[in-house]
Amino acid sequence: MPLASILALIALGGLSSATRLHAATTVALVSTCGGRAGQDVLALAETALSAEADVALVDRREVERVLQEQELMHCGMSEAGQAVAAGRLLGVQVFASLETVPAEKEALGLVVFDAATGVVLWDSVLPGTNVEQAAAEVDAAVKAGCEKRQQPAGGLTTVCLLSVGNADLPREFDSLCESVGSILQRQLVQSPSLAVLDRQHLENVNKERLLPGDAQTNQ
Repeated sequence: MPLASILALIALGGLSSATRLHAATTVALVSTCGGRAGQDVLALAETALSAEADVALVDRREVERVLQEQELMHCGMSEAGQAVAAGRLLGVQVFASLETVPAEKEALGLVVFDAATGVVLWDSVLPGTNVEQAAAEVDAAVKAGCEKRQQPAGGLTTVCLLSVGNADLPREFDSLCESVGSILQRQLVQSPSLAVLDRQHLENVNKERLLPGDAQTNQ
């Protein structure tokens, strides 16, 4: 084979390897409450994310159709189990859930999950009155989540916050204590080297590990 052909094949092989190493992250971006709330925000955010070479968006209509068919369109707080189930059905790596209030026109927040493990990669509150600013926040949050997921082994630490019994405060402070935990979790996940595993999802994972079966089934 001519030397030029050999060099061309080597160059193509190197390009193919580089492409695999920097493959785009597949992302599902959806408002789980449906309706018009937040749809303008998602539309603007999708326009920005579509220009990113490292992000591959799944069509939102297809995402909503699959979630509705499988009864996974849970309105309310985003759930890790919901993200993992969607990841399996849609074949996506990142699941970004826009939190809204039914019949309202404002988007409240965005939670970005690793769709394979259910860990939270990003969690942020969105500005409620400025659609463009909210869309920019969604764009930045999804890209930050994708960057976290692409970190090499050992580059990302996952933490889980566990609550303890309220022994000293009156019972009416229970919700306040839970809110403090949520705020702390949101602040922790802003770190580029931290991800957070929801306590409820951790409990479900531990239960699954106790199920009988061989090593491959358990995995």
